[in-house]
Amino acid sequence: MLFTTSLRAGEEAKKLARALAQLFPFGKSLNRGKKKIGELVKKAREGGKSRVCIIFEQGGKPAKISFISVSEEGWEWMKPGIAIEGWKSKRMEQGAVCGIAVTGPKGKVFEKLIDYRNMKEIAGEGEKDETMAVNAGKNAISAKFGSKAIFHAKVKWL
Repeated sequence: MLFTTSLRAGEEAKKLARALAQLFPFGKSLNRGKKKIGELVKKAREGGKSRVCIIFEQGGKPAKISFISVSEEGWEWMKPGIAIEGWKSKRMEQGAVCGIAVTGPKGKVFEKLIDYRNMKEIAGEGEKDETMAVNAGKNAISAKFGSKAIFHAKVKWL
């Protein structure tokens, strides 16, 4: 998955993009600069990514995450988006997470947004101590790596 921000994003949105890229197997963060959507899609294809995750901000804070599905034939915006009402993350070493397990009432929706099936094929199942456990709840998304809480966001599904 390729993580980036809206145009002219502030530091907080960039920080969230970098944090999410560290959490997901083979995630990559890209400084957007003046790149248009087509250029982001091209970068995703070149990097073998099937999703682009864009963090939009409001009032200098991350406010919404939108997803784009990327294929060889084209691209499309995905639904739902995710409104963010606050987040925190612990720094992870890039590549530490080799697998991902998704649970929770919004788990299936989240799996589709992140292209979970493709991610599992690329990353594999991972050893138990290398797997990130994600809980996609109705009002929050949280992740643990082993027993350590590594990410939490208060959210609203759009």
